[in-house]
Amino acid sequence: MMTRLPVALTVFRLIAGIAFLPLALLRVQAWPLVALLFAGLLSDIADGIIARRLGIATLSLRRLDTRADMAFYGNAAAAALVCATFPLARLWPWLVAYLILFALRNLVDYLRYRASPSYHMWSGKLWSVVLFVHLVVLFCGSQAFFLLPLAFAFYAINAVEGIVATLVLPQPCKDIPTIWHAFILARRV
Repeated sequence: MMTRLPVALTVFRLIAGIAFLPLALLRVQAWPLVALLFAGLLSDIADGIIARRLGIATLSLRRLDTRADMAFYGNAAAAALVCATFPLARLWPWLVAYLILFALRNLVDYLRYRASPSYHMWSGKLWSVVLFVHLVVLFCGSQAFFLLPLAFAFYAINAVEGIVATLVLPQPCKDIPTIWHAFILARRV
């Protein structure tokens, strides 16, 4: 029974992500959106810890976790845009740059492995934290954009690290903390 908990937490995050947009369209107060964001963050932290402690952190489970993260934070970002009280034109350059990097990274992964490797690098974790804080700020009605360049910088670092890791590693791997670790692993294989 305990071995199903990481999957349940990941599926919870996937389902919770779907709730963002309807809540935003209903123009609910900020606290349900922020509470959902916190619940998703806690489930994201817990599923990985539990899976590693139980020894069930397989590549397929880590891929599911990555997809749940993308859906959760993607839907949260879409909800933040719906709730926005600022001119959205300020965001377009950032969104376009993010989408280009996202597409490039996934294209490289697909061409090399025909699958997503799910590295879960530290730069991605830093990006998630900054994105999380930025989403909380936006949900609470702030027009502050000071975190957006920092969030994008961490995403860009993570995307470049992921692309390089994919190019140097002969097969898809999970839980590669940094590009340094990818180079070390590539030399061993």
